[in-house]
Amino acid sequence: MRPEGIADTCFCIDLWNGQLLEMLIESRLRIIIPDIVASELHTPDVKPFIESGVEIKSAGPEEVRLVEELSQSYGKTSIADLFALAMAKSGNIFLFTNDKHLRMAAIKENVKVKGILWFLDSLENQISGDHLASALEKVLAGGARLPADECRARLTKWRSGT
Repeated sequence: MRPEGIADTCFCIDLWNGQLLEMLIESRLRIIIPDIVASELHTPDVKPFIESGVEIKSAGPEEVRLVEELSQSYGKTSIADLFALAMAKSGNIFLFTNDKHLRMAAIKENVKVKGILWFLDSLENQISGDHLASALEKVLAGGARLPADECRARLTKWRSGT
């Protein structure tokens, strides 16, 4: 069974900025985007994500109720992000995000969280270190706020080939 998770807008944008969509198929991850998140994707458009195997899914009634509950506790988190959290929680699957507030909410809700650094790490045996380093640099240039020390360590490792 392949790992699966729900992606938020930030994760999608990081995949796009890092030019990593083509790697989704090889990664064997099943990534689902809530339809409300898909509707936020204008640049990039959602079409390349679908072509890369990403699924678009609507929240069910239980998840809508959960979003209403979560919104009471996590006011700094957008409604689209709360839908991603609710769908990951109800499906007992990963939440793919790099958003600080959403990550903290997910941890409080006992939802397993993975981010773009995890995704890049998972590709280490499939693509070159130079490609990984280049992708991370593009993600950072696109405005992603990732832990600087972790990024530096990965860039050094991937550029040195170790």
